[in-house]
Amino acid sequence: ENRDQLQRFAFLLVLLNAGFEVSVRRLRPAMLLVALLPATLEILGIALMATLTVGMAFREGAVLGCVLFPLGEGLVIPKMNEFKHKFPNHPLPRVTLTWAPLEATFALSLFSFLSSLSSVMTEGKLSIVQILLDVLGRLVATIVTGGLIGGATGWLLSRSSRLTIRRKRVFTGSAVEAFLIVLALAFLGFGLAEIVPNGIAKGSLLFDADLFVIAIGSSFSEFADPSLLHSVENYLASVWVFGCVILFSMLGSRTEVSVFTDVSRFFPFMLTGVFCRFVGFCVVVPLARLLLLLSGQRFSRKKMALEVIFLLLCSLPRATLQGALGSKPMQERFFSHDSQGMLWQAFISDGAKLYILFF
Repeated sequence: ENRDQLQRFAFLLVLLNAGFEVSVRRLRPAMLLVALLPATLEILGIALMATLTVGMAFREGAVLGCVLFPLGEGLVIPKMNEFKHKFPNHPLPRVTLTWAPLEATFALSLFSFLSSLSSVMTEGKLSIVQILLDVLGRLVATIVTGGLIGGATGWLLSRSSRLTIRRKRVFTGSAVEAFLIVLALAFLGFGLAEIVPNGIAKGSLLFDADLFVIAIGSSFSEFADPSLLHSVENYLASVWVFGCVILFSMLGSRTEVSVFTDVSRFFPFMLTGVFCRFVGFCVVVPLARLLLLLSGQRFSRKKMALEVIFLLLCSLPRATLQGALGSKPMQERFFSHDSQGMLWQAFISDGAKLYILFF
């Protein structure tokens, strides 16, 4: 149980960092296409492979795909920052710096949706209308409430030095104070999401914990002063050093040598996922050029092929989200309505561990 609590703390840091990295102002159709289409094709490819080869239902295969597909943004982003300074006129590092956190957020949001769907369906027989109301209502309530909390906090902390009571300042205005307040709100949102019911389905909750933290982080980054945001991000990066150790040490403590006997079972999933993502990049790179996302570079088939290979290689490192999400189906008892639910939970957990080791 203590290991689970430590892992949840590390996971909260992952969520908050993903929220900070997502900028609504930088979202354009071409960027959404680069971030979502190859990832979606990889999820679908893995889900279909799971359905055809190991007998999973498509929904269970989608959870497997959602755990396995996301790139390790913690590994990719630092390298892209280095490339951005080394090649200041090339658009690909800037594209990747926007795409990587978007894909991570997409993975976490989709996983939250599938988690909500799983929890609703285990409560008993519900109509399609009730399921849709529950899931969509939770999505809207989470984004709106988390957005309001994060936005108000960012706006307030950027002007904290002006707040006085009896001519005494309420806040010191320091960056560490702002970081602690944001972290406390993330914990508060994470906790509230686990106790506030929505009244639609028995046992169903009003907010989604993972998406709530992402919404707080994203809206805070939109409304906070840039210098304050940069300082808070630096403190979060410092804390994440310890969070990363906690996350992967907890993952290692649960890993048995026997997991390597499943390598041959997961190679087809790895190959399928990489192939589907390659197809996705072959589609989005020409479209991105048409939408001027990669403008400024002379067009040639060779250059376009190199861009596809570059983006594909950027998508291969896997670590952070596999470590954070791999054990959650087991912890939250996904697929409990299925007689083979425990088998699929272990299968997803083993797949996440192998992806970390091989990618």
